[in-house]
Amino acid sequence: MKNYLLILLFFSSFISFACRCENEKNIKDEFEFVDYVVVGKILSIDTINVIDSNQIQNPIDNRVVQELPRQSIQVAHFKLEINKIYKGVITKKTIDLYSAPSDESCGFIFKKGLSYVIYGFSKPVMYFDDTGDYSPPEGENKIWITRCGRTRIKKLNELKILDTI
Repeated sequence: MKNYLLILLFFSSFISFACRCENEKNIKDEFEFVDYVVVGKILSIDTINVIDSNQIQNPIDNRVVQELPRQSIQVAHFKLEINKIYKGVITKKTIDLYSAPSDESCGFIFKKGLSYVIYGFSKPVMYFDDTGDYSPPEGENKIWITRCGRTRIKKLNELKILDTI
């Protein structure tokens, strides 16, 4: 009996750290909630490290004087070829998408070569909430995605509704 309780406790601890999303919004509500709605094809997938700007370095030899618990955060990075813009200002045909690097951290994991309807934000969401002072990529032609939004593989019925908004 003790073994069963230990196994149950072990697996429940993993579940508690998983991403939890609220109820999904309908298309119109999500459209109003986000900064960008675009359709495009994923061209490439990689990761970047966002450095904690609170690191203190010795100016003479660039040696880190103060060690922080987490000096960088890994972020998923995707290149997206834009096919259509429904909301937001995009000035290039190819833009950068960013997300947390896993499902467990509420990241959206794209597949190269597939087309998606992207609902995203101009600033990071749900990821840079620890004690660090990170400077994640922001600005023009950069969109942040979360698994908790409506982003999904492109489907004709979703596009028809977006065409009416």
